[in-house]
Amino acid sequence: MKPKTVKSIQEFSFVLPAIVLFALFVVYPFISGFPMSFTKWDGMSPTRTFVGIRNYISFFQDKSVWNGMKNTIVFTVLSVIGSNILGLALALMIHRTCRLHSISTER
Repeated sequence: MKPKTVKSIQEFSFVLPAIVLFALFVVYPFISGFPMSFTKWDGMSPTRTFVGIRNYISFFQDKSVWNGMKNTIVFTVLSVIGSNILGLALALMIHRTCRLHSISTER
């Protein structure tokens, strides 16, 4: 094998456990849960009734869903903007008050 190929295999072997865990705990439940969303099932009984997209229709007709989406969007926008403004303000304060700011490492 070429040294470049061996190095690529070694690098991939470090990432492989994370990929396997992500696939096992995120990708697989998401894919297996999607067909379940088209059924009426209480989570305990062995029988599942296929209802098609009725679950999605009733979900999006619920007013509390839209209220929750609005709250999530407002919280996300405010927290992203707020954290960026706070971070910029702190960075500017540190930049202005640093005593070693005038020392240069270049000679």
